[in-house]
Amino acid sequence: MLADFKFCLGTLDESGAIIFHDAQITYNGIAQCLDLLKTRDIAFKAYALPNIVFVVEIGDLPLHKHPAIYERLVNNHESYLFSLQNNDHYRRFANRRPFRIARNLLVKLQGSNISR
Repeated sequence: MLADFKFCLGTLDESGAIIFHDAQITYNGIAQCLDLLKTRDIAFKAYALPNIVFVVEIGDLPLHKHPAIYERLVNNHESYLFSLQNNDHYRRFANRRPFRIARNLLVKLQGSNISR
């Protein structure tokens, strides 16, 4: 994902937009992309749109000011709630008995429930 983002970033002029789909699943990759922009000191605006789209505006591209997009930004709780609810089935699956037992066993063996 980061390689694709770097490619897209390289094809932009001074401003443009890179749009991610399935943001509720790819959020860690999106975070890496935003970190890259910060470390390169590249001006950007980033936001989620309902339900699964994440937009990164690079430079001076005012997409967020368009009335249709602005309205979705004002009501962007829809994106937030959708993302959390969409991941509920993964949480339910991961908390099933065999996985819960395995996690508890690992905690006892490792002495911690924090990933290293």
